[in-house]
Amino acid sequence: MTAEGRLVLMYDPDTLATLSVKDIKTILIHEVYHIVLHHIPRTIRLFDALSECSDLEKRKFYAISNIACDYAVNSLMVSNGDCKVDDIKNMGEKDPETGKYSFGGVYPSDCGLPPKQAYEWYFNQLMSDADGAFQNLFQFMAECGTLPGGMEGGSGDGMSDEELTELLEQYRKAHSPTAQDTEMRKQIEEMSGDQLKAAVSRSERDSRNAVSHAKEQTKKGRGTVPGSLKEAIDDMLSTPTVPWQRLLKQWLLNTLRTRRNRSSRRPKRRLLEDRRRHAPQSHTITRSTRHFTEQSNRPLSRRQQQSDRLQKGRLTGTVRA
Repeated sequence: MTAEGRLVLMYDPDTLATLSVKDIKTILIHEVYHIVLHHIPRTIRLFDALSECSDLEKRKFYAISNIACDYAVNSLMVSNGDCKVDDIKNMGEKDPETGKYSFGGVYPSDCGLPPKQAYEWYFNQLMSDADGAFQNLFQFMAECGTLPGGMEGGSGDGMSDEELTELLEQYRKAHSPTAQDTEMRKQIEEMSGDQLKAAVSRSERDSRNAVSHAKEQTKKGRGTVPGSLKEAIDDMLSTPTVPWQRLLKQWLLNTLRTRRNRSSRRPKRRLLEDRRRHAPQSHTITRSTRHFTEQSNRPLSRRQQQSDRLQKGRLTGTVRA
């Protein structure tokens, strides 16, 4: 990734010369999955929290983050049928004496972790050393003969942070030599918080445009896309929609339902008195005023009219005996 957030695929011609066409195809599918799954912007968001960390913590963070991305992609490729575990593990030139290949990709089983998990899940598991992941990794590298110098013959128990970081970096170097992110790390460390956010937006936009363009090219007959990868691409390019039916149902189920008990019985006087006692004063005044207004606007009956005339005659002294 450049300083502007552009994604650039770089390769080493010498390393590429040692790979077969099948190996190159597997690596290219691997890199496409990184783009489709937005691993680079998702990783940059986590890098933004490293400004106050020490150099050792940053080294450990970078190594675990890269391993977690590869675990997520490689296990997804195997589960989707894009390749087999042996295709990932056995790459490069084969040694005729030992029968081992020059390098092999990483896989979650190296640490005793399950496949088909997301990048963030693998990252959290490795950061917390869940289920003895680093102990399992040490044993795996001891069997492969790829432990760092000075760790041979050890058990991997009680490693310091320096030793653990060295183990993780050696694991990437020996089992995933094509994963070189030195330039990207350098660019990220030189960016400010605002520049990182801009780089994330730019990389997401560029990756989406690149995948959309490649998808259109396949429709014109210029290459094919595996079905599993096509589903991931469709999910990436689809517009997020709000499941309003499910949300509405959930809201209705969580809403309190009020019930009104209807009865022909007279209300209890005690309840009425309590209700009047606790009723707001302003509400009482409003009701009294409205009642007075309604009573004054009603037409007078004949008896009320005679009573009014009689009362007026008494006041004026014109009442006849």
